[in-house]
Amino acid sequence: MIAHPSKELKFIQDLIINQLQSKLPIHDVATAYIKGKSIKDNAFPHAKSKYLLKMDLKSFFQV
Repeated sequence: MIAHPSKELKFIQDLIINQLQSKLPIHDVATAYIKGKSIKDNAFPHAKSKYLLKMDLKSFFQV
């Protein structure tokens, strides 16, 4: 299962990305915020890994 943001949140994220993308560098191995890349591009290099660690940190952002 792949979790992803709602359409509304994705729209807002895209607006922010469009404003910041030309001003901030993105690392060569990053797949986030790259036009034409998807969550599948991020997952593919890990697909044949023997182990997978998935964590859900409760109250990570002490709000």
